[in-house]
Amino acid sequence: MGKSVDHYKLLHWMCVAIERANADLRAFVELDGCKFKRMFVALGASLNGFIMGCSKMLFIDKTHLSGSYEGTMLATVALNADNHVFDVEYAVVRGETNEDWL
Repeated sequence: MGKSVDHYKLLHWMCVAIERANADLRAFVELDGCKFKRMFVALGASLNGFIMGCSKMLFIDKTHLSGSYEGTMLATVALNADNHVFDVEYAVVRGETNEDWL
Protein backbone atom coordinates (compact mmCIF):
# COMPACT_ATOMS: atom_id res chain seq x y z
CA MET A 1 0.00 0.00 0.00
CA GLY A 2 2.34 2.77 1.17
CA LYS A 3 1.97 6.50 0.76
CA SER A 4 0.09 7.88 -2.23
CA VAL A 5 3.00 10.16 -3.07
CA ASP A 6 5.30 7.14 -3.46
CA HIS A 7 3.01 5.69 -6.13
CA TYR A 8 3.84 8.58 -8.47
CA LYS A 9 7.39 7.22 -8.64
CA LEU A 10 5.98 4.11 -10.35
CA LEU A 11 4.21 5.98 -13.17
CA HIS A 12 7.24 6.08 -15.47
CA TRP A 13 7.82 2.35 -14.98
CA MET A 14 4.12 1.67 -15.64
CA CYS A 15 4.20 3.65 -18.93
CA VAL A 16 7.26 1.70 -20.12
CA ALA A 17 5.63 -1.62 -19.19
CA ILE A 18 2.40 -0.71 -20.99
CA GLU A 19 4.36 0.38 -24.10
CA ARG A 20 6.20 -2.95 -24.13
CA ALA A 21 2.91 -4.87 -24.04
CA ASN A 22 1.13 -2.74 -26.67
CA ALA A 23 2.96 -2.27 -29.95
CA ASP A 24 1.68 1.12 -31.14
CA LEU A 25 0.91 2.67 -27.76
CA ARG A 26 1.94 6.26 -27.07
CA ALA A 27 2.35 7.02 -23.37
CA PHE A 28 4.46 9.29 -21.26
CA VAL A 29 4.49 10.72 -17.79
CA GLU A 30 6.23 13.88 -16.69
CA LEU A 31 7.23 14.47 -13.09
CA ASP A 32 8.72 17.52 -11.43
CA GLY A 33 10.95 15.75 -8.92
CA CYS A 34 8.40 13.59 -7.11
CA LYS A 35 5.49 15.88 -7.99
CA PHE A 36 3.14 14.83 -10.77
CA LYS A 37 3.03 17.17 -13.79
CA ARG A 38 1.16 15.34 -16.57
CA MET A 39 0.48 11.96 -18.14
CA PHE A 40 -0.68 11.05 -21.65
CA VAL A 41 -1.91 7.67 -22.92
CA ALA A 42 -3.13 6.69 -26.40
CA LEU A 43 -3.53 2.97 -27.10
CA GLY A 44 -2.29 1.74 -30.46
CA ALA A 45 -5.64 0.14 -31.27
CA SER A 46 -7.39 3.44 -30.61
CA LEU A 47 -4.96 5.38 -32.80
CA ASN A 48 -5.28 2.87 -35.64
CA GLY A 49 -9.07 2.78 -35.25
CA PHE A 50 -9.21 6.57 -35.50
CA ILE A 51 -7.05 6.59 -38.64
CA MET A 52 -8.89 3.75 -40.35
CA GLY A 53 -12.53 4.22 -39.40
CA CYS A 54 -13.38 7.56 -37.83
CA SER A 55 -14.25 10.98 -39.10
CA LYS A 56 -11.16 13.18 -39.01
CA MET A 57 -12.55 15.46 -36.32
CA LEU A 58 -11.55 15.14 -32.67
CA PHE A 59 -13.67 16.21 -29.72
CA ILE A 60 -11.93 17.14 -26.49
CA ASP A 61 -13.60 17.19 -23.10
CA LYS A 62 -12.32 17.72 -19.60
CA THR A 63 -13.34 16.97 -16.07
CA HIS A 64 -11.90 18.40 -12.90
CA LEU A 65 -10.52 15.88 -10.44
CA SER A 66 -11.13 16.42 -6.75
CA GLY A 67 -9.72 14.96 -3.58
CA SER A 68 -6.19 14.99 -2.25
CA TYR A 69 -4.61 15.25 -5.70
CA GLU A 70 -6.51 17.72 -7.81
CA GLY A 71 -6.01 18.14 -11.53
CA THR A 72 -7.83 17.87 -14.83
CA MET A 73 -8.51 14.80 -16.94
CA LEU A 74 -8.66 15.46 -20.68
CA ALA A 75 -10.23 12.94 -23.06
CA THR A 76 -10.29 12.96 -26.84
CA VAL A 77 -12.96 11.10 -28.79
CA ALA A 78 -14.06 10.85 -32.42
CA LEU A 79 -17.12 9.53 -34.23
CA ASN A 80 -16.77 6.13 -35.89
CA ALA A 81 -18.46 5.03 -39.12
CA ASP A 82 -21.69 4.27 -37.20
CA ASN A 83 -21.64 7.74 -35.55
CA HIS A 84 -20.78 6.23 -32.17
CA VAL A 85 -18.26 7.75 -29.79
CA PHE A 86 -14.77 6.25 -30.18
CA ASP A 87 -12.14 6.84 -27.47
CA VAL A 88 -8.83 8.04 -28.90
CA GLU A 89 -6.68 9.16 -25.96
CA TYR A 90 -6.67 10.58 -22.47
CA ALA A 91 -4.40 12.73 -20.37
CA VAL A 92 -4.20 13.87 -16.77
CA VAL A 93 -2.71 17.32 -16.18
CA ARG A 94 -2.31 19.65 -13.22
CA GLY A 95 -4.64 22.30 -14.61
CA GLU A 96 -5.87 24.21 -17.60
CA THR A 97 -2.70 25.97 -18.65
CA ASN A 98 -1.35 26.63 -22.14
CA GLU A 99 1.59 24.36 -21.37
CA ASP A 100 -0.69 21.46 -20.41
CA TRP A 101 -2.97 21.92 -23.43
CA LEU A 102 0.04 21.72 -25.75
